[in-house]
Amino acid sequence: MNKQPPPAARPAANTPPQAPVLRAQQVLQSLTDDRADLLAMNALLDKEKSILDSGEHKLLEATAHEKIQLAAQLDARHQARATLLPKLPNETGANDSESAQTWNKKLDVLQKQSGVNLAQAWQEVESLLKKSNEKLKTNEKIVSSLQSNANRFINLLREQNGGGKTYTESGEAQTFSNGQPLGSA
Repeated sequence: MNKQPPPAARPAANTPPQAPVLRAQQVLQSLTDDRADLLAMNALLDKEKSILDSGEHKLLEATAHEKIQLAAQLDARHQARATLLPKLPNETGANDSESAQTWNKKLDVLQKQSGVNLAQAWQEVESLLKKSNEKLKTNEKIVSSLQSNANRFINLLREQNGGGKTYTESGEAQTFSNGQPLGSA
């Protein structure tokens, strides 16, 4: 008789039929890689903050490209890791896999199936994600403040130049109200 495992023990439909230990090792490796990238992201965010504080804004473009690259790597691993985790019996759609509670349940199921400790690696990644998020918010506040200061300066210049006229690409005069910024970042 061919008895099927309970639904929580079956791999997701898009998951190759691998032994739980192999899948757990792949998840653990992806979490280890995420940890390394998140450490790099935190260092990059610290560098970005020092650049913002120093006023050498020309260096920001390089850090932005590095952040985009790290974020893409993290996202790609997250997507790949999601295919390795078991599907839960009550899981209904794409939003289920994105909730932290569902994610933790899936890791717990795979950890129980395989005997590989995934919880500690996930907790480290989660902690680094929180640190990155806090640093990112701090840097965003600095950028917002710099943008606000630049807008105030432009408005002051407009007032001193009489009427706030600027010129379009075709050379036509254009008048702006004193409170309207020229653009957004």
